[in-house]
Amino acid sequence: MQKINSIGMTDPVPTLVRPNFRFWGGFRALMAPVLLFALYLLAFGLIQFRQTGFLDNDSYYHMRMAALIREQGLKVDFTWLPLSTLDREGYTNLHLFHHVYLSLFAGDGSPESLVFGGKVASVLMAALIGVVLWAILRAEKVRWPALW
Repeated sequence: MQKINSIGMTDPVPTLVRPNFRFWGGFRALMAPVLLFALYLLAFGLIQFRQTGFLDNDSYYHMRMAALIREQGLKVDFTWLPLSTLDREGYTNLHLFHHVYLSLFAGDGSPESLVFGGKVASVLMAALIGVVLWAILRAEKVRWPALW
């Protein structure tokens, strides 16, 4: 139905748009990223947990720093600086946010809990990054975003 405005033109009558709150529609839209996250967890978990230790040497340093942050706070007394290429007076934790994230998984600080926690943290972060990348590619309408 149309009505005539003050200058003699017809304007469409606005209609009420009802939002679609169907449960299964929202549930199906949520299932793709959840299933993809589970698939990434499985894939990255199989890669990480096939070995008893870390896959690289830097992970031991990062998890120990995470344990020190958990024990001492953000300002860590890094006594091993003379044995490295870093300067004692000008030391800055270049990976601070990464170490804070890893400190959530440091456990009790024992070597076994540090390795297990580091593996769990890396699997979770890799799966999350995979789902975020999928969402970006899907929003950009890239074909087969889950395969990228």
